[in-house]
Amino acid sequence: MSWNSGRSRGRGGARESKRRPVVFGRNKDGKGYCINEKNLDTRSVSDHSSLTDVSITNLTAAGIQLDSSLLKRLYREYIQVRKYKLHNVSVEPLMNNFTEWHGNIIGPKDTLYSGGIFHFIIYFNEDHPKYPPTIKMATRIEHPCIINGIIELDMLTPLVKQKNMSLPSNSVDKSRYWFPGYSTLSILLQLEALFYEGTVEVALRNLSDLTEYESSKSKWESGVRFSVEQSFHMSCNSCKHRPRKMWPVVDQSVDSENKVDPHTCISHYLEGVYCYYSLKKYDEAALGIGINITKDARSGAVQKVKCIPILVSLSSFKSSKGREVWRETFMHWMPIYLDKYSPERSLHLAKRSISSIYTGGPNEFQPSMALDFFPRFLTSTCVSFFQANDGSESLLQLKAYCYMHRLFLQFLMDYPELKEKAKNVLTQFIGDPSARHIDVIPNSGILLIYITFTGLTWNDLMQSFVYESLDRNVRNILKHFPELSTIEKNASIDGDRISRSFSGYNITGLRFVMMQLTFNRIFLAPEGSSLDTVIDLYDKYYSLLPSTYEDQLLEQIEPIKAVKSFSEYFKQIGFPHQTEKQLLILLKESIANSLEKHYHGGKAIDVLSPEEFEKQRLGCIRPLDELLSAADMTDDDWHALVDTRFGVSEVPDTYLGVDNPWKHIYLQHNLQELVGKLNENPDFKLLYETLVLSNEMLRHFELVTFSPHNIKSHYFFLSRIVELLPNLSHLTISKGEVALGAKGFKELVKGMTKSAGSLKVLTMKYLGIEESHVSKLAESRLTSDGLETLILEGNNLRSEGAVKLSELMIQHRSLPNLAELNLRCCQITDDGMKALAESFLVKRNLKKLDLSKNNATAIGLAKVLQNLAYNACIEDVNLSDCGRMKGRHEEFVAALAKLFHLTISLRKLNFWKTDVSQCITEENMKMLSKNSTLQFWDLGFVAGGAQEALGIVFSSNVSNLEELDLSKNGLDYNKCRKIYEKAKNNASRIQRLNLLGNENFLNVTVHKQCQLMVELFTVTFANVTFLNISNCNLVSDAAKIISDVLACNTSLYHLDMSMNQIGKHGARFLAAGLLKNTKLRILNLDSNNIRSAGAHYLASVLNQPSCFLQELYLFCNFIDVPGSVAICKALKTNSHLTLIDLGLNKLRKKGAAAVIDMLSVNKVLRCLCLKFNYIPDIWAIQLLKQLVLQKNCVVDQIKLAGNSLKYETLVTISNLLKEAHRTIQFDLELRAQYLHPDRMERTVYVSPISGFVTPDIIKKLFYTKKCGAIVNVTIGKHKKRKASFAKANYAFIEFAHKDSVELAVDLMRQRDADLGAGAQPRITKAGLDSK
Repeated sequence: MSWNSGRSRGRGGARESKRRPVVFGRNKDGKGYCINEKNLDTRSVSDHSSLTDVSITNLTAAGIQLDSSLLKRLYREYIQVRKYKLHNVSVEPLMNNFTEWHGNIIGPKDTLYSGGIFHFIIYFNEDHPKYPPTIKMATRIEHPCIINGIIELDMLTPLVKQKNMSLPSNSVDKSRYWFPGYSTLSILLQLEALFYEGTVEVALRNLSDLTEYESSKSKWESGVRFSVEQSFHMSCNSCKHRPRKMWPVVDQSVDSENKVDPHTCISHYLEGVYCYYSLKKYDEAALGIGINITKDARSGAVQKVKCIPILVSLSSFKSSKGREVWRETFMHWMPIYLDKYSPERSLHLAKRSISSIYTGGPNEFQPSMALDFFPRFLTSTCVSFFQANDGSESLLQLKAYCYMHRLFLQFLMDYPELKEKAKNVLTQFIGDPSARHIDVIPNSGILLIYITFTGLTWNDLMQSFVYESLDRNVRNILKHFPELSTIEKNASIDGDRISRSFSGYNITGLRFVMMQLTFNRIFLAPEGSSLDTVIDLYDKYYSLLPSTYEDQLLEQIEPIKAVKSFSEYFKQIGFPHQTEKQLLILLKESIANSLEKHYHGGKAIDVLSPEEFEKQRLGCIRPLDELLSAADMTDDDWHALVDTRFGVSEVPDTYLGVDNPWKHIYLQHNLQELVGKLNENPDFKLLYETLVLSNEMLRHFELVTFSPHNIKSHYFFLSRIVELLPNLSHLTISKGEVALGAKGFKELVKGMTKSAGSLKVLTMKYLGIEESHVSKLAESRLTSDGLETLILEGNNLRSEGAVKLSELMIQHRSLPNLAELNLRCCQITDDGMKALAESFLVKRNLKKLDLSKNNATAIGLAKVLQNLAYNACIEDVNLSDCGRMKGRHEEFVAALAKLFHLTISLRKLNFWKTDVSQCITEENMKMLSKNSTLQFWDLGFVAGGAQEALGIVFSSNVSNLEELDLSKNGLDYNKCRKIYEKAKNNASRIQRLNLLGNENFLNVTVHKQCQLMVELFTVTFANVTFLNISNCNLVSDAAKIISDVLACNTSLYHLDMSMNQIGKHGARFLAAGLLKNTKLRILNLDSNNIRSAGAHYLASVLNQPSCFLQELYLFCNFIDVPGSVAICKALKTNSHLTLIDLGLNKLRKKGAAAVIDMLSVNKVLRCLCLKFNYIPDIWAIQLLKQLVLQKNCVVDQIKLAGNSLKYETLVTISNLLKEAHRTIQFDLELRAQYLHPDRMERTVYVSPISGFVTPDIIKKLFYTKKCGAIVNVTIGKHKKRKASFAKANYAFIEFAHKDSVELAVDLMRQRDADLGAGAQPRITKAGLDSK
């Protein structure tokens, strides 16, 4: 029975015929290479009779550019095909190209294709088996599944993205499509069946007209007969197939003696036991099953376990290649247990896997973890078994179930105390009603597993289990039928209570109970059996079940799914029959029990209201008038008040240099809090008193808009605030639950009209400001006094609004001192740009302009640049992300040339993601080469094409261009060569060069090309101090070029090579260059896969006195323990490195010990990053003790996030840091505060939420629903989730009372947690893994 291709009853064990070697390719001498089937050795052959042994590792060296893992995979597929004797199909690889296989298929009898010899070619791509091969028919053929010679089958359609390939819908059965477990044999078996499907009825199924059908039928059958006739005369130019000389030959003989009956041949059960990705068998590699887990959002305990029922080897799992099946990625791996094949290794790996799942580290295994893990796995897999789309998928789940059950049984044999522990749980559940509560046993399904090995039976458990299940399902029933909550006698409700209760019941839970009990009855714990009996059965069939057992289980799926009433359910599980009256009583009792247990919100909750909490919180804080009149208030006292009341601990940049900044900050936040609550508490008397007390000092005010529906005067308060604050210099209005609107904008303008004219910075982002609003600005003093910065980002001004704004700016009295204008993302087109350009001729004080992310074309942007050329103050222009800028436009070319020629002030110019590549010509670059002001130019994401012209700038001795961004420009060797040739061996003045994302531009191997690239960076870019070549897909050859550059370059200070693939060989080359370099201070090699060997090479550099590196980043390089030990040993003597990042490198406890040992000697290291390293809690504590107690240690920053440290450990570390003789920053310090049990009890996690959702909107939701007072709202952005803006963020809400959490969670259950746009976020109790 094949594990990876479902249930197979086909032929097996065919007699192996005498086979010639498999040829993989030819070397330079014309000799071919082949692999010996027994030991995978390669041989060189000049013909089929001359063989010479050659090692498999010499294939690539011999000139055959073929990845070794692909070669081995294809070889295994070939052996698989040869062993499985196909009747009508043959296939052979080409001698000079093993990725191209040729084959023949004989048209089967009783079809129109009978007797035809159809030649086909299989093309394997370099990513095989991730993507399916392409099969092309070399013989002309009429067939409904063959389009333009390409065979189109579901199984040849990928479920992962590939260029130029259409993908199937996510709603269809994914098992029909390609996944890496399929092999050439799978394809050939499908091809055998292909011709049986090529009937005229299938080909013409879309024709409904009878006359047209008959006519087309005759033509189609004639075409098929012609195809058969032509197949006898076909010749293939790529192989030896000729007319009347078939190659490869199809063996049509049937060897009936080698057919195997899977019911009687036990060895048949091992046929499918191999890795789906590498095809390695059970005796060649450790095999296991992919697993994903879900942890409880509150405690961090494992809650759900889901398996992907496909075997994968440990090596494939570790390489990440075998972690994705049908678009689903698994993050954990659990070995299977085969008693006859390395059982000790399986148990060892299982313990490490379980430990990693529960603790994050592989060496913390406890037997109780196995008792928790395996029952969860088995219950989850049982559900997947009966929910599968078809029998073959059910069998895959059943096999996964059996493999893990056999492993679990071995743990029970090795740790007998687990049986006793499970028996105690069962006994308490049966005898003590309080032990049945969902808080005690969250997943009651595990009890059905416990009864299979504890000596207790289903009859012992049945009554308590059924009653508790009924109680737990009340919430679900009442969710669908709330009227059933009435338990008093009521004929209209009780008449159909039973049927409706069953309809609202968790049907999946019912089916699981029936299915699991069927498992128990048939093979887990059949009557009269013992654990030894079950183990012997498993070991006899290699941890699987006999086919008869499988058939029995499959036969039970439909009867279980057919259960439609409580009576049928009770009959299935053996529960005593209940009359209608008895069942009514049972259902009503369950509602009463659920209410008593608080399963459906029966708990009376009394929480503090926001008003009461505010009164308590502010009770100890003196009123504002007393604070201002108190003579003893220092700025430190104001700081303490701000931190206590508003949670602000650092002085914002806008208050730097201000006297008594904390007093100003307190006044600002006090007024902002008061205004934010006006709609709920419109106390205008208090507002005006606060304004009077604050007006002399308050300079900054921020308002988050809200709906003033409870305020009769609506936004009048905004007018008064602006009017009564004579020294207000910075006003920021941000979008909250609503936009500002016409009324709000009108009051704002009215206030500015009456104000003292002190406003200098006005920020109004995404407020829905339109053309009509802009015209109102003319009525205010805003346009005639001291405003220096106007930010209108994200408002839908369009061109009409831009025209109105330009009209205001053209007036000499309007905005005379405007220095910064931000109109980013305002939907401005060319007409608006032209109008604004005219105003720039008038506004000569303008220094900073942002028109990015608008809809202008080259015409509008050219007008802007042309007029800015005459502005003597402009310093910073941002025209990035203007997506309608395409192709070459002479107006833009001329405008850019004029700007470079005339400007005397421009410092920064940003064209990021604006396609100006064809507008950068030699003409305007000659102008730039003579420009002495431009220092920064961003040309990132402009699609390349301008490099030759840029070379002119690099050759200039006048240009002061210091920073150039050419990220994602498609740079390659040819474009770099043009830059070098134009630069004419001159050294440019560029100091910072960003080449991020230019894939493969340094991956050259020819010596002459390598030399040119070295000269480019040592001559043309000789003055570069910062070079970013991250994410460029650089390999070891590129590292050799960089090594040569480092050996010659005397300016480079900071080199970023992160997110490449230089590997250990690249690290070796790089180390050689570093030994000759004395200038480089910062080196970033994050995510370069240098492994342990690469770390040793870098350690040899750090050991040298001539190494002056100060910062080294090695995050995600998997250097493992040996690599970390080598680095730490080198740091014992290194006297310059102040920062080292060893995150995600699998240091574990031995690596942590090496770090501790290093810190006892090192006297210069200041920052130590050890994130995601499986460091156990005890070693993390030892590490911090070393930092604190070692007097010579100067480390003042330590990062340990991602090491799954327990809360108690974080508390211990925090206490240690308090004893330090210096300040040490700990990245988990804040997390330790948040994870305090008291705070966790009062906190919920809300996700996903829109990017527009603010803390005030969240507070309004929970206050409106009377969930109680909120202490703090923290909003964060999802880092990993690729979601729309509407689902971009998450939030933690800390309540004042722990019972508020229950009320908040109930909002989600009742679908009453709308945070805008009808979105219903998930609200859960906050915990270790909420984020």
